[in-house]
Amino acid sequence: MSSTAQKLEIFTDRERVKRTSYKDLERPCYHCHDKPFVANDKTHQPGLYYHTAVYPNNGAEPRLVDTWLSTPLKVTAVTVEPDGQGYGRLLEFTDMDGNWRKWAMPMRLLAGKGDELRQELLDRGVQYNINKSKHLTDYIMNSSPKKRVQASSQTGWFESNSFVMPDMVIGEGNVHFQSETAAINAFSRSGSADSWQKNIGEKCPGNTLLTLSVSAALAGVLLNKTHTKGAGLHFVGDSSTGKSTVAEVAASVWGPQSFIQSWSATSNGFEGAAEARNDTVMILDEINEAMPGEVGKIAYMLSNGMGKQRSTRTGAARRVKSWRLMLLSTGERTLANIMEQAGKQVTSGQLARLLSIPADYPYGAFQELHGFASGREFADHLKESVQEDYGHIGIEFIRSIIDSEEDLPGRLASIIDKVLPANPRSTESRAGKTFAIIALAGELAVEFGLLPWSKGAAVDAAKEAFELWRNLQSDPVSESEQICQSISDFLSRFGDSRFSPIDNPSAHSVPNRAGYHQTIAGERVYIFTKSGLEEAARGFGIRRIFKALDEAGHIVDRDPGRNTKKTRTADGTENLYWLKKPL
Repeated sequence: MSSTAQKLEIFTDRERVKRTSYKDLERPCYHCHDKPFVANDKTHQPGLYYHTAVYPNNGAEPRLVDTWLSTPLKVTAVTVEPDGQGYGRLLEFTDMDGNWRKWAMPMRLLAGKGDELRQELLDRGVQYNINKSKHLTDYIMNSSPKKRVQASSQTGWFESNSFVMPDMVIGEGNVHFQSETAAINAFSRSGSADSWQKNIGEKCPGNTLLTLSVSAALAGVLLNKTHTKGAGLHFVGDSSTGKSTVAEVAASVWGPQSFIQSWSATSNGFEGAAEARNDTVMILDEINEAMPGEVGKIAYMLSNGMGKQRSTRTGAARRVKSWRLMLLSTGERTLANIMEQAGKQVTSGQLARLLSIPADYPYGAFQELHGFASGREFADHLKESVQEDYGHIGIEFIRSIIDSEEDLPGRLASIIDKVLPANPRSTESRAGKTFAIIALAGELAVEFGLLPWSKGAAVDAAKEAFELWRNLQSDPVSESEQICQSISDFLSRFGDSRFSPIDNPSAHSVPNRAGYHQTIAGERVYIFTKSGLEEAARGFGIRRIFKALDEAGHIVDRDPGRNTKKTRTADGTENLYWLKKPL
């Protein structure tokens, strides 16, 4: 009999196994020993063990074998997300410093050879027997504890009164944060809330951008409670004006400087980071590092709260990542400047989702130095302080919101009325709501005793920032106006080179045709193909384009019930768009 067959026989012969039990262990089995133990006249270190027995062929007594697999590791519960997917296991283990830790591990890490699982355990401080590594996946896969707990793959509100963070759950509810990686906890803490208030919080009054950024860092907590979509602020100014310091102060509400990320990340990276900061704030430094052609899409995606739809290898749809958050950004140029450089049409929707605020005060990003000799000294003080004290204010704000009985939607509505001017444009209304929820977060934090500011300070900062944003809009126009202007510009450039007479299309060669033209009542009418019209409007969908043209009265002809007119061309019959050139 081969050695493999012998092992299989031993592992399945339950009657013989029971006779070789050690205390309450029925071999073969896995068992986690929290403390040193004695077996076979030997003292063994704590850890996860595989206990078995080897039976000699001569019928002699079996030899008991106790194989060390890893430092202490237990499977204490089955985890599952609310939608019935994302099953996992709650692991409890000791790290290399002897501290017990927990990790809600997705079961998908057991796929394949389990290399990713073992890498994550190593990152978390677990040591294992590299020669018996397969036993780790077998142990976790075959463990079926009776206890069931809920899991969440993102931070933020869970049900009504629980807020999930990577290392804790604030409020009620038996839920655990479930993640694939052992990434550095961006929400770590240092120092104390009292020290933060003294060295950082007290330096915000008199400084609009500091007051605004701290309030914005807290505002993400309120999005779900006020049924508000995410949006963001972009601080614009020359280098060395203090913009990055303002961002670091905002980050200290939740964690260390590593809470801040770079604009140079990939779309996938942004999605994962956004989900990990759900219901809080995402801070991106230096928009100049972003890919110019992608920056608009990224800003829209982050504020809209939805990642890309992707499919599995079999073609099935993967679960789309989603989030709610505020976005804070810094850079030397506005979103519009960067997109125009890349030849992209910036939409009013994008401008309303990432609001540019100039950092152009007497001391760069600052107005009040609180006794420091220069803006540099003031910034240096803040930079040193945020390295010592961070991560407390956001947590206390969540606890206060859970305990509060405040009518948050009602409070938000009253602040919107204070921020917005009379008869605001549509983009101003959206921007005003963003500034209002930022102001609400700051005012609530003052009332909770978390921010050492006077009542009304956050509202005043939001109102001032709203006016700064409005003044920075050189010529705010609606999306419909943008569409009409883009088409007019397109026809001015290509009206003769990419269009030919509809009744004589061969009159001249038309490379990369956008359509045809015809003179009706002395006025030239342009007959666009669908692709030509979409190209002319740069970045807008065909339905939105047609709506803008129809509202402006530029549609000349169409078939009943349709947006197009069936038109005979040299290539046959096509459905084309008939319109006159916008003025």
